[in-house]
Amino acid sequence: QGKTAGILIMGNSGQPGDDISIRIRGISSPSGAQPLVIVDGVPVGGMDYLNPGDIASIEVLKDAASSAIYGTRGANGVILVTTKQGRKGQPATLSYDMYYGLQNPWKKMDLLNAREYAQFLNEAYYNDKLPLPFSQADLLKLSAGTDWQEEVFYRNAPVMNIQASLTSGTDKSSYSSSFSYFSQDGIVARDKSNFERYTLRFNSNHDAFNDKIVIGQNLAYTHITRRGVTPNLEWGSPLGRAVNLDPVTPVRNEDGSWGTSGFASQEIVNPVAALNYLFASSQVDKLVGNLYGELNLARGLKFKSSYSIDLAYGMDDNYTPEYYITSNIKNDIPSVSKGLNRWFTWNLENVISYYKSFGNHTVDALAGTTAQKYRFENLYGSKNTLLIDDYRFAYLDMATNQLSAITAGGMDHTALLSYFGRVNYDFRNKYMATLIFRMDGSSKFGDSNKFGYFPSVSLGWNISDEYFMERFTFIDYLKLRAGWGRNGSDNIENFAYISTLSSFYRYTFGDDPVIYPGSAPERIANPELRWETTEQFNLGFNLNALRNRFSLIVDIYRKETKDILIPNVPIPSLVGNNPPASN
Repeated sequence: QGKTAGILIMGNSGQPGDDISIRIRGISSPSGAQPLVIVDGVPVGGMDYLNPGDIASIEVLKDAASSAIYGTRGANGVILVTTKQGRKGQPATLSYDMYYGLQNPWKKMDLLNAREYAQFLNEAYYNDKLPLPFSQADLLKLSAGTDWQEEVFYRNAPVMNIQASLTSGTDKSSYSSSFSYFSQDGIVARDKSNFERYTLRFNSNHDAFNDKIVIGQNLAYTHITRRGVTPNLEWGSPLGRAVNLDPVTPVRNEDGSWGTSGFASQEIVNPVAALNYLFASSQVDKLVGNLYGELNLARGLKFKSSYSIDLAYGMDDNYTPEYYITSNIKNDIPSVSKGLNRWFTWNLENVISYYKSFGNHTVDALAGTTAQKYRFENLYGSKNTLLIDDYRFAYLDMATNQLSAITAGGMDHTALLSYFGRVNYDFRNKYMATLIFRMDGSSKFGDSNKFGYFPSVSLGWNISDEYFMERFTFIDYLKLRAGWGRNGSDNIENFAYISTLSSFYRYTFGDDPVIYPGSAPERIANPELRWETTEQFNLGFNLNALRNRFSLIVDIYRKETKDILIPNVPIPSLVGNNPPASN
């Protein structure tokens, strides 16, 4: 954040462990703007599983000329993350570090206290010629009242990180392993908002057969536990309620019941009471790794093959007890629900590369193929009327109302097949050119437009190496660069090119009151659905001057979206109770 031009990183909320949004040079696609993240050669869905202490370097590919090699997945830019590796011949080195901190809100909104609020309300009622809600005696009894912000804030919320790593190496091998634990509590909703992460990582690299073969692997396991409130709600969030609920209302009444307001709207309820009945958590176990082998075929000629997986199991638990806050914020029957999810992505890549330097010329070329398949499965169940109304016993088999049981499940999958090539040419490190071509085939499109084609070209000129620059002694380095490229996106729902049926409808026939399950057309086929493509032209220069004490980077770019993916319009329903679209 703040170290690379053209990149905006935003937290989606202030909740610990919540996702972040990364925008590289703005939003380039209406179908999704998150960049592709590749960790040690493995395309992953996000970076929340990573321990920052394991990261050795981060590289960002911003323009189309550099990201075109990733084709459909690089339309919004590419982030390349490399984790720490051991060094050959390195003695065993053990390192350990830890930090512990306390978090507090840096600012609170300056709101009225109870007496000020009562006086203000009296003026409003008086101007409307209504009876005053507070007498003079009531005003004298009031003081500060309830500071709702203070009630929902968690003072001195802890944050802690522990990490230990071991690196070593021999003449032929290198090893790096690490363990870390990270925990953070939110400054809102004590014991209801926190994030825990355990990570284990092991990387190794080995030479064999007189350095003709190199094999290695990168493996990481992460266990994440999240508990939190629903963020970014206009009225239903704890802070939204805290700044809108009047200070005259107590947290609890004298009889122990929750305080309710007679002045706030019905959407604004006691935030402490609402948080008291919040019991939701999610857990994820994630395994990300790759196994690779590299064969030196001849001088400068190499072949590399790698197989990677991204496997995750998730479990969502939710328990809603019996409670009463207001007449419209209540629950009469305790219920429990559980969701199980499985994500699995495998990626197989084969690349042959060639490097040759002769005289003033240098050529670096590669070609390869990539095959990727993604599969998602989920199960869900819920039931109410628990034998024991306690979150410690909130399991589906503890709920007794069989008529309330709901079960659901499903599966989703996609596949991608790609061919790519790249040629780099360099003349005396003065004139440079790069040509890239990639062809992607996606299961999300029909036979008419199965493949998308994504070329790019970039040129560079080191002007500071020209003889006529000798007179400009104050310039240390000056490079002009230009590039053009095309990226693509297939970020739409699966099988959008074929017609589908919905099975959520129910029917009755004649005088028979029995309801029968049925199906109806949901979407018209669109076999001409094609890839979204984005073209980008870049022009810029780098300048270092005054013995490298002055540095200037100027980047001019233009994006032009040629084709945009438009979702299919559902068929208008001819029957009532039309369910929401599946996407």
